[in-house]
Amino acid sequence: NQQKQQQQQQQQSLLVQQREEEYALKVMQQREAELRDINRQIHAVNEIYKDLGEVVEQQQEQIDEVEDKFARSADATRRGLEQIDKAKVKSERKGWRNKGKTEEKEKGGGVGVDKRKQYLLLHLLSRSVSEVAKIVSACGGSGSASYVHGESWTKK
Repeated sequence: NQQKQQQQQQQQSLLVQQREEEYALKVMQQREAELRDINRQIHAVNEIYKDLGEVVEQQQEQIDEVEDKFARSADATRRGLEQIDKAKVKSERKGWRNKGKTEEKEKGGGVGVDKRKQYLLLHLLSRSVSEVAKIVSACGGSGSASYVHGESWTKK
């Protein structure tokens, strides 16, 4: 009788041990599957970062091109403003702003009218360029207004 009980206890003990081993095996398999999944996710994130890096690099090239074009146009604008200022000073010296002289020139062959129109056009362009620079600056043109007004982008 005691022997039977001992046998039953041993069998139960073996059964419990076997179930514990099976449970431990299942837990290990689940953890292994989770680790594989985490590994796949890490690789996916790594690929995303690589792709993002390529996109940023491509966009940086485009940004550099835009900045270069803006710099060239700012230089041309600055030179144009200098020409406008020279023309303004010259026109003021010659008295084209004086209405009486302009009317005399109008009667004397139309040369004064052309010069007056040129002056007015240059004056309008000067104001327009300043407004454009302000608009570009307000729109977030990275340092564009200061660049148009002669300040270097490299100074910070």
